[in-house]
Amino acid sequence: MTEQTECRDGRCICLFERNPFFKPDGSVECRAPINKPIEQEKYIDPAMIGVLVAMAVMFIIICVVLRLFSK
Repeated sequence: MTEQTECRDGRCICLFERNPFFKPDGSVECRAPINKPIEQEKYIDPAMIGVLVAMAVMFIIICVVLRLFSK
């Protein structure tokens, strides 16, 4: 029994969201579970691609028009 366990009626449980791990000698150790970091999926909004393409086309058109009127 350690500070990480709680025993009642002859049964012990691990506290603080720890999991029991059984050692080869028969003793039990409470360890925190190993959590892998959750990788967020990269999501690209199709509407944003459309907006970027429209802005690029407008930029090209403005450059062409300015070049025509600069002469």
